[in-house]
Amino acid sequence: MNAVSVDGVEVDHCPRCGGTFLDPGEAEKLMGPALSTDYWWSPAVLQHVRPGRSQCPKDGAPFKEFQIAYGGDQVFVDVCGQCQGIWLESGECKKLQNIVLRAGQDPDVPWAQARGIPSYFFQLLSGLPLEVWNPAGRFPAVTWLFLLLCAAAFIYPMTGFFGGQTESLERWFQWWALVPDDIRHGRKLWTLLASIFLHGSIAHLLGNAYFLFTLGDNTEAALGRFRFARLFVVSGVVGSIAQTIFTENVQVPVVGASGAIAGVLGAYVVLFPRVKLYQVLFFVRFRLSVIWYGLVWIAFNVYMALAHQPHVAWMAHVAGFVVGLGLAYPASTRTLQDRVRQSSRGNS
Repeated sequence: MNAVSVDGVEVDHCPRCGGTFLDPGEAEKLMGPALSTDYWWSPAVLQHVRPGRSQCPKDGAPFKEFQIAYGGDQVFVDVCGQCQGIWLESGECKKLQNIVLRAGQDPDVPWAQARGIPSYFFQLLSGLPLEVWNPAGRFPAVTWLFLLLCAAAFIYPMTGFFGGQTESLERWFQWWALVPDDIRHGRKLWTLLASIFLHGSIAHLLGNAYFLFTLGDNTEAALGRFRFARLFVVSGVVGSIAQTIFTENVQVPVVGASGAIAGVLGAYVVLFPRVKLYQVLFFVRFRLSVIWYGLVWIAFNVYMALAHQPHVAWMAHVAGFVVGLGLAYPASTRTLQDRVRQSSRGNS
């Protein structure tokens, strides 16, 4: 057994068989709250417990084998009867996470998040989705950083720093907003990035902030802070480039984080395909797979882009979504053992 530090958590790994031993609490630190025993020890997914066939590498106590299953998926997890540490073979950690997440979408499961009347009216009035259940765990520092940057970029020019409020807003947007004709002629290239943090109205800002806040915490936890920041920026910049190339309104300024947040949505679809969203349509609340939500959303944006509907950067949304899918896919297939092996190479 080798001690390996993975994202600041020290785990014991067997390079011969590929198994990993985790002390209590380490699984949820590495893979999120869905790996907490609060959930997978629940009768909703715990089918059977029997004596294991091996011993704990930490204290030599016999393992107990937990059969975790839901909806046709199952995994067997060895738990030490003395220290409560868990032994996971290669791939078992992600299987366990997927089972718990899938079970958490069932409103009859004890830990599924209840949605009451206030949230129903919020959805009815706003048309915005709500996650059924997907706890994030770690504080999403980068998500909050981007939210604060968007808020600051909206509020700052209103202070009148550049003169009167109207004059200040005009100068602010002249300097930072993306104008496709400028980019096509090699001018103000910095606006490909800077324009992401600008918004044209409070409704525009709040709508984007809602999606970033709702989807960003889980996506950041799954990717890690650096990869999440890269995904947000690259999705936003590629979205800006796509809008510059395909728009017919080359003189109309383009602002907003929609392209970057579309990338976050694309990543979320890849990383959490078993999660469902509550949606309200014609006064009826229903649960919709995030995959179907993403497909409907991207189909609508492609249609609007092809129809040349003005006033919204449709192609920025489409391009950002595709970038998010591509950047997140490697992480969606990466197991705990992959992360352990990568950390082992980095520490050697």
